[in-house]
Parts: sequence; C-alpha cells; structure tokens
Amino acid sequence: MKRGAVIVACPLRSAVSTASEVHMTVHAYSVILLRVADVGREARWYRDAFGLETRREVEGRLVTFRVPGGPELELAAGGRPLPPVADRVETPCIPIFHVDDVAAALAAAVMAGGRAVNPPFTLASGSTLAYVASPEGHVIGLASRNQSAAS
Repeated sequence: MKRGAVIVACPLRSAVSTASEVHMTVHAYSVILLRVADVGREARWYRDAFGLETRREVEGRLVTFRVPGGPELELAAGGRPLPPVADRVETPCIPIFHVDDVAAALAAAVMAGGRAVNPPFTLASGSTLAYVASPEGHVIGLASRNQSAAS
C-alpha cells in the first residue's frame, strides 16, 4: 500500500446492527444544513430576524452562521422554495431557536420578511413556542423555557 493511502472498509448493512459494533460515537450535533434557492436573500433574513453572526460565506453559494449554544446553521445553494404550510406538523424537520421572548422574536422574523406559521402557544410545562417560515418556506421554531422549570 502507498504511504498516506486511506482505506475505508464499509461492512454490509446486514452485518452491523448497532453503532457500538463499529466503534462509532457521536460527539456533537454540529451543523444544520438547509438547501435554498437564493442564499443571499435567506441569509439576510436570518441576520435581520435573529441577529445571527456569519462565520463563513462563499458569495451566492454558502453562508454559515454561528448559533449561540447550538449547532451552526448552514445555508447552501441548490434548493428551491418550499410550498407554504398551514401548520408546523406539515414539516418533517424543524430547527428550533431558544429565545428570550417568543412573541417579539416572531414579530421580528415576520417584519424581516418571514411568515407566521403558528402563533405563540404555551405547553403544559409552561414553555412557549411559535413557528415562522423563512422567505423560501423553511419552518423555524421559536421557544422559550419556563423559567421556574429551567432552574
């Protein structure tokens, strides 16, 4: 074998039943990737609506945001606008941002060009949630924890 060559062995799916059998450990949830049609427009919305800090940008192709306390959010070219949804349950996967004030965050997101999907509501735990769609229709959850439950 040549020096520096890398060999990757991929056992058949039926031969491996759990991650522990292949000595794999997930260390962190590091990136949420959303494919979008217009990277610039979507990136402006995330900056304006949520004040996210850009970590990396390749103009027109990719923007990576730092999300405090969570995985990075990456917007990459190659997507298409999504059809509008009437309720969050119509979306298979939803990133949720924890915010101080759900109603204020929803208002800011709508003012920046998003569309409210579900207005704020309170869970039995006391936490408040709302859902908003980006200009291209990606649904984002907004949540605040019940302060007494979080202590």
